Amino acid sequence: PASTSKIFTSALALKHLGSDYVFENKLSWRKALGGEGAADLVLVGSGDPTFGTSAFSVLVDEMIASLQSTKTSCVYGSIAFESTDPRWSIRVKPAGWESADPAPLDAFGKLSDKSARRTLAAKLRAKGIQWLETSSAPFASSSVAAESAVYRSKPLKTMIQPFMLKSVNSIGEALLRKIGEVKGSRAAANLHVAGLALLREYANANVGKTPVLLNDGSGLSRTSRITANAMV
Repeated sequence: PASTSKIFTSALALKHLGSDYVFENKLSWRKALGGEGAADLVLVGSGDPTFGTSAFSVLVDEMIASLQSTKTSCVYGSIAFESTDPRWSIRVKPAGWESADPAPLDAFGKLSDKSARRTLAAKLRAKGIQWLETSSAPFASSSVAAESAVYRSKPLKTMIQPFMLKSVNSIGEALLRKIGEVKGSRAAANLHVAGLALLREYANANVGKTPVLLNDGSGLSRTSRITANAMV
């Protein structure tokens, strides 16, 4: 079926996530009440396929504004990368994909660890804030305030447009895995397996008597099978 199978992924996402669903990516930190510094930076990714350096920059700018409000001039420790589900780190290629096909995105979309660290360092430096990445915070945890900034993607109803019209495969795989996280089995080995079970169930329940075999959320798999009559 190739990309025509994207219609099943889109319909399933709208059913389980809703047209107004947004991916939320959060940057959190702890800031000393006396302005001595900040620490414990954590970026939590949600699998947003549109998340990248520019979106991460928005989060960093919000953090910097908070630091400047209390004249905080130093950030201690590295930045940790976490996800809304640990299974986002398992980037398996679906059945029927070829070796040259890029693996599905992880929890941080198009943002790499290296790019995040480079962006964070540059922005802090530009505002005169030191980043002591290998140093521990010199202040007690009891004297800090926990703060965070959240970046929200465009709603699903908007994200589906480039997925369907421009055949952006990465969006389909991210949606399938997000469905697996939100509605799939917690016992599934990875999010692809969790989402694929729901996709196959949904497709076969809506095409009549002709069996459907779908192996991914984008239609890139060369081993997915569905007849033209079933699609109609």
